[in-house]
Amino acid sequence: MHRTTPALLIGALALAALGCEEETKKTVKPDTSAKKEPAVDPNLAKAMASAAPAQTDTSGPPPTGVFAPGAADREIKKGGAPQIKIGSEGSEPKVDLSKNGLKPGTKTTWNAQLGFRAGQRVPKLPIDVKLVFEAKKVKDEEATTGQPVVAKVTEAKLSAALANVPKDVLDLVSQLKGTQITFTVASNGAAKDFKSTLSKTASEGAGNLARALYEVLATVLLPYPDKPMGMGGFWMVTSRGEFSGVDAVAYRLVKVIGVEGDTVKLDVNTKRYSADNQIKLPGIPLGAQLVQFRALGTGLLTAKAGEGLPIGVKLQQQVGAQVSVPGQKQPGGFGTEATLDLVPPDAAGGDKSGVGKPAPPRPGGIKSVPAPPAPK
Repeated sequence: MHRTTPALLIGALALAALGCEEETKKTVKPDTSAKKEPAVDPNLAKAMASAAPAQTDTSGPPPTGVFAPGAADREIKKGGAPQIKIGSEGSEPKVDLSKNGLKPGTKTTWNAQLGFRAGQRVPKLPIDVKLVFEAKKVKDEEATTGQPVVAKVTEAKLSAALANVPKDVLDLVSQLKGTQITFTVASNGAAKDFKSTLSKTASEGAGNLARALYEVLATVLLPYPDKPMGMGGFWMVTSRGEFSGVDAVAYRLVKVIGVEGDTVKLDVNTKRYSADNQIKLPGIPLGAQLVQFRALGTGLLTAKAGEGLPIGVKLQQQVGAQVSVPGQKQPGGFGTEATLDLVPPDAAGGDKSGVGKPAPPRPGGIKSVPAPPAPK
């Protein structure tokens, strides 16, 4: 691997350095592939199409990925609870995930790997993190607004997989330690109101890493249907919240692709659209407006009934945007990629750090079917 300079990697972590990057000035192609791709069944195809950019229907998200004024409110109101639409309950046996909210006073620890890349000319930073989730105890009247949760980063270090990394970058990664991410969780597992607080010694670059971390958490902490789901079952989640500096409407298509006892394997495809043309991120000039926005995520989750948090995660998210800046003839742009890897603790042959090849199939293990094709 070529040697990476401190300026290049640290600059990649600061969105300010990405605002005028020449290579991101290329037009972001409209995302229309989901309508053309085959699906497992007609209902699933219809569900996937509903999350694709509308070509002629002005009520839906346009190919630019930016809603017209007021159009996002017709999808879901700002601050509204996530909406769930079941496409199919699947076949027997079924698992009830509707009570996967976190119980007050419980703690859960994740040993996972966060991957982060800003721009195309730098390697992805693989960061081993230890996250300790704690569900805070609340009064009865406070519980109606959701269970408050604090996720604290107790360890953060660059994986040994990336060589020749300057000390400045290692220091930046270590600043992620002490970060606290707060959010609320409903009784069905729906999470919202994500916020991060850095340690007192952390820099803005660490803030970008913290943002990447809570944005992947916002994707994998799913609301579950109020009915048991079996093999082939699927549902669509529509939610709204801040993402990469925009007020985003998210569509998550979730399909059950494996069942074993009280554990299910889920395929999750996510698309996000900006509710308007406003963007607020460090380094983005005031008055800048979104021209195009593209945010896609694909992942596999392992969930256990009553567990509260997923016990396995493999997620990849990509964001790309063009931004019109006052006084500049050409729009600038930025792009980021984030991944999260967490291997179930009982996965035979799996890398216990949460990184590596998928575990080989076990006798009597989770029965799987092919996942539907991911939107491109």
